[in-house]
Amino acid sequence: MKGETTGIYIIEEISPNVCMWTRIQNFDVKASLPAKALNFIAKIQLGWADDVREKYRRNGKIVDKEVRNVLVVKMREGVELTEDQEKVFEDLDDLFVEGKRWEDLQSPYTSVDMWIKIRQQAKGKRSIALGKAEAEADCTAEEACAWYFEYSSNERWTLDREDGNPARLEIRKGGYRVNEKHYATVKKMPFPLSNREFVGKQIWRNNQGEEEGAGKRKAKAASRRSCIIFISTIS
Repeated sequence: MKGETTGIYIIEEISPNVCMWTRIQNFDVKASLPAKALNFIAKIQLGWADDVREKYRRNGKIVDKEVRNVLVVKMREGVELTEDQEKVFEDLDDLFVEGKRWEDLQSPYTSVDMWIKIRQQAKGKRSIALGKAEAEADCTAEEACAWYFEYSSNERWTLDREDGNPARLEIRKGGYRVNEKHYATVKKMPFPLSNREFVGKQIWRNNQGEEEGAGKRKAKAASRRSCIIFISTIS
C-alpha cells in the first residue's frame, strides 16, 4: 500500500526581496515504522525548504540591510503597545528613578561613558546592580535599534560561528508582534565551565512626540526617537 503525505506551505514577506518559508508536513506511511525511520523520511520531505533557500541565496549583508530597512520604516511610523508591553516600559521607568544616584564607572573604552548604581533589597538580601553606558554611533536611532533587534541576522550568525558558539535562534510564537522578539542562544564558555543557554526578549517603541506629563517621566521623551529595551533571563 502506498503512503500519503500532505503539506502546508506558509510564505510570509519580511521585506520586498526576503520571505520566511514555513513547511508543515503530515506523513502516513501506511505501516508501522520505528521512530528513526520516520525521522529520516521527515528530514527528506522537510529538506525541500532548504532547496528554496539555496536557490535564492544572496549576499548575507545585503539581505540583512534590506530587512533592517523595512524595520526602520516601521520604527519611524511607530506601533501601539499592548498592555503587557506598556507595563514593561513603566517598570523600566521605575527602575531608573528609584534608589541611589548614578556613580561614575571607569570605562575600558575611550568613546563610551559608564555609570553604575547598586540597590540593596534588604539587609542580608541580594543586591541589584544597574549599569548604564552611553556612546555616539554614526547612524540614525532607528538603524541602531534595527541592528540590535535583528538578533538572528546573517552577520551575527557568522560572528557566533567564528566565536565557536553552538546556537543562536529566534523563537517564533503565536500572536506575532512587529516590535517584540523572543530569542535563545548558547554561548561557549571557557574550561572548566559548561556552555550556557541564554533566553531573552526584545521590545521596541518609538517615543517621538510623546507627551509624558507630570510625575516620574517628563517631556524628555519627546526629544527621543526609537527606543529599544532588552529583557533577558539566563538559564
